[in-house]
Amino acid sequence: MLSILIVNGIFLVFALTGPDFTFVSPLDGEEYAISFPDVKESLFKSAQQNNENAENFLSKYEDSDEPAAREEEQVQTNGYLTDPDIEGGKALDSFFEALQNESPQKIVRIAHYGDSQIEGDRITSHIRDLFRERFGGEGIGYVPVDDITDNVNYYRSTSENWERYNVFNNAYKSGKYSLSGLVFKYGTGKTKNGDKEKKENDTPEEKEDPGTKPGDEPAPDSSGLSGTRSLFLADSYNFYRRTLVTAGSESKGKGAMKGSVSLNLTSRVRFSNIKVFYGNPGKNSEVRISDQKTGSEITTLQLTPSDPFGLKTVRFNGSGNTVRFDFKTGGNPEIYGFFLDGDKGVQVDNFAIRGHSGDGLLKINRQFLEEQYEKLNVKLIILQYGMNVMPTVKKEKDLERVKKYYTSLFSGMRKRAKGASILVIGPGDMGVIRRGSNVSHPYIGRVVEIIKQAATENGCAFWDTYQLMGGENSIMAWAQKGYAARDGHFINRGQKIVAAEMFKGLMDSYKFYTEKRK
Repeated sequence: MLSILIVNGIFLVFALTGPDFTFVSPLDGEEYAISFPDVKESLFKSAQQNNENAENFLSKYEDSDEPAAREEEQVQTNGYLTDPDIEGGKALDSFFEALQNESPQKIVRIAHYGDSQIEGDRITSHIRDLFRERFGGEGIGYVPVDDITDNVNYYRSTSENWERYNVFNNAYKSGKYSLSGLVFKYGTGKTKNGDKEKKENDTPEEKEDPGTKPGDEPAPDSSGLSGTRSLFLADSYNFYRRTLVTAGSESKGKGAMKGSVSLNLTSRVRFSNIKVFYGNPGKNSEVRISDQKTGSEITTLQLTPSDPFGLKTVRFNGSGNTVRFDFKTGGNPEIYGFFLDGDKGVQVDNFAIRGHSGDGLLKINRQFLEEQYEKLNVKLIILQYGMNVMPTVKKEKDLERVKKYYTSLFSGMRKRAKGASILVIGPGDMGVIRRGSNVSHPYIGRVVEIIKQAATENGCAFWDTYQLMGGENSIMAWAQKGYAARDGHFINRGQKIVAAEMFKGLMDSYKFYTEKRK
């Protein structure tokens, strides 16, 4: 009994002092830390969580119905955006030139890549609204055949025979994904129920990527970031289908294969062009586009082979918000999705894959990706990653691996986006439980700096979400006000704040760009 009391007393002393002990393992030579729960830290955690920078920043939004960056914050806001010098100018110059000279006549596209932080058009939709208000534009841009989550702009229903291949965890052999990192084909539909078994597709595997040149870097691999097995979230199809109008089940007739997609769009979505985006269409392929609610046909398009990809456009003058696509093909087609656009202005496409950290983009056939960027007039590529790396960063040694990973990603994307600018959005603050308290991840600040360095050294602009939020432990203030979850995901109003501040920073730099050229 006495020995138990002595041991408990020793642990209580450790808990009151809250020390961290480190030792070197005799097995692998690695340094490990043992942290004892800090009773004092738990008792006073609310005081420690207070972040004056975050509180001051968020206070300006508390009395505003619609978040919008204030004009008087121009100097501070610009401080979060780094636009490095590159050969011939600045990293964002190609995008700014397109805004000034091309957006009045045609669509200038922004490709917004990310993980669960932006899935379902979160954050992207607010960025799109801000660009549209200033430069014009219609619609919501890219719409995949199916996804693992609902979208803020529509409810979707599909036939059950679509297979979703992606660059993260269900590879497509040829590497000819759409620029979204996705491709859809007919199949068993098992991936919709979380079945992760890889399935054979009927496109032969290419032995060599014709777009890869001698000396190109190999694509980094997310699965290697953890050292053993990937710690990233699974890209699962376990989700609830919320639809106002249901799509019919797949049917197979003699010599024909069928699949359908129905979109029930919100009333705020307005567009004048429907575009069907596809790769190899198969034989005798067509898609009937109709108003789901009335049943009236809009048009039937023949999906003919096109090089390097197909993009069939039909004018849409209706006022309805339910659109149905019925595919009928003689073979198994490669369908990439749809675009709902206008004729000019700025369009922001949402390309989110849950759990992805960006490396899969380098697995897309390089030449094919370059052609898509060029022909779709993509002038800005936004890369918003970083959250899924954090669970793998546990010690100093991991930071070097993260640096190599992002250096490879940004340099690779820079080579593929020859006519576009790249903007890297760094991860914001994210909380973890440490000794009984909610605090910032111990390495988040270091990882943000690594991503910033890798971006700017490879000719990419960088937006510092972490410093915008207030830095270390700022996530607690954002979470307490209902602007973000403690794991770092922004919620509703927080999404609008981040989008408004980033847009303001970009427009301040755009103003400087235009004034220099007067």
